[in-house]
Amino acid sequence: MRIYDGSLDRKSPPEDFLIEKCNDLRWTQAQHDEFCDYDTESFENYLKGHKVILTDHFNIDVAKDLVGKKVIESGGGCYPALYSCKGLSKAVNVEPLFSKFPNEVKDRVEVEAGIECLSIPFEFYKTEEKFDEVWFFNVLMHVRDPYVQLEKAQEIANTVRVFEPVNTEINIEHPHCFTIEWFQMQFPDTEIKKYIGGSTEGFHSVDCAYFTWNST
Repeated sequence: MRIYDGSLDRKSPPEDFLIEKCNDLRWTQAQHDEFCDYDTESFENYLKGHKVILTDHFNIDVAKDLVGKKVIESGGGCYPALYSCKGLSKAVNVEPLFSKFPNEVKDRVEVEAGIECLSIPFEFYKTEEKFDEVWFFNVLMHVRDPYVQLEKAQEIANTVRVFEPVNTEINIEHPHCFTIEWFQMQFPDTEIKKYIGGSTEGFHSVDCAYFTWNST
C-alpha cells in the first residue's frame, strides 16, 4: 500500500493507500484554520445537520433510543450532535477547540445540554469505563491519527457510528481524506453506506461514508 499525504497530483487518494499521521506542527496548523472557519452562530443549521445524520441515516429516535446511554463524540465542535439527544446518562464531547469558543457557546452546550466538553484530542481521553457509543461525524479529516481514534473507539464502546466525507481534497484545514474503500478496509465486516453529496438541501455537498460498527 502507498502512503497518501496529499502530495499526489489528484483530488482523491488511490484505493490502496495508508494515511499518514500528522506531526504536531501540521495538526496545530490544521486546528488554527479549522477555528478560523467555525460558524458559532448558526445553531439551527447544526440542529438540522444532527437530524440528517442521526434520524435520517442512522434511524435514531433522539427522544427515546438513547435514554440512559453513555455516548462520547469525537470533535463535536461548538454544537455536538449530542446536543440533540434526550435522556443520555452521560454525554462527553471531546473537542480540542472548545476552550476557544465564545462563552455563550460554552454555556449553551454545557449548562442546557449537560454535556461534558473536554479540550483535548480524543486519543488522549483517559477512561476505564465503557461507553455505549462513540461518534465520529465530520471529524476524521482533522485529527492527528484516524487509525488510533478508530481503534480507541472500538476499545471503549460497544457501538461506533461514523459519518465522514470521502474523496475530498487535502488542504491546511483537512490533513486527511478518505474513500469508501478505506473504510471498508478498516471495518471489513461492516456495511459501508454512501450518502450522495447534495441530495439533502443545506447539508453536505460532497459524498460521505456512513456506517455503524457493533462489537457483537
